[in-house]
Amino acid sequence: MHPSIYREFDVSFSPSQDEGNEAGQPEPTLYVRLRERSSGEELVFKLFVDEGTTPERWIEEQVLRRFPLTAAARALRATYGMTQHMLRPGWEKSFGDRLYSALRQPGKLTHGPRFWCAYIPALPPVLYSAMTTRAIARISELPQPVELKTLVKTLHDAWLVVLTDGANLSLPLSGMQRLAMDLGGWDSRHLQAMSPLELSQLKEKAHFARLALGFLADEDWVRALTPCLDLNQPQ
Repeated sequence: MHPSIYREFDVSFSPSQDEGNEAGQPEPTLYVRLRERSSGEELVFKLFVDEGTTPERWIEEQVLRRFPLTAAARALRATYGMTQHMLRPGWEKSFGDRLYSALRQPGKLTHGPRFWCAYIPALPPVLYSAMTTRAIARISELPQPVELKTLVKTLHDAWLVVLTDGANLSLPLSGMQRLAMDLGGWDSRHLQAMSPLELSQLKEKAHFARLALGFLADEDWVRALTPCLDLNQPQ
């Protein structure tokens, strides 16, 4: 759970028994009490967890909904990309290098960024170039200011499309296929000149990179994109 919550709130947990499930058996339940220290305001809610939601994330959601003006809520919005920003002039220059450098900041490497910092240099240059080119093209289409989580999704989806194309690539390419690949950020001339071994290596790298996109948490994507933002003009 984000440390800002503990700085502003007293958090306590109370086990209970709900009336029962469909079989008539009581179900153990955990209730959470949040008390804002400055105002004394309290919120009690049932800890709800489903697929894709951790208990910590559910508590953070309640802070965002019920205490939106607190410093904790502001910190959470920044962490999860819920703020709006303008892109910094020239953000697209050395875009791939900026992402890589941001991910490998000392002292902030969790397992996801650590994997990608080791994996990006091992990617075939034509593959990482296509990932970068497609991301720049898609981000450039977004209106500004743009919500940070929209930028994250755009970058993620751009990479996903390129990695899917790379994992499924077969040669030779027809004229229409070459055009489609060029429009998607690829250098089709380079692809056409690859040897069977180079093609096999590209497909393998793209396949594992596509699987590894899930290693990056929202905070990792936000950190990667932060150097491209004009942080003097959040909205």
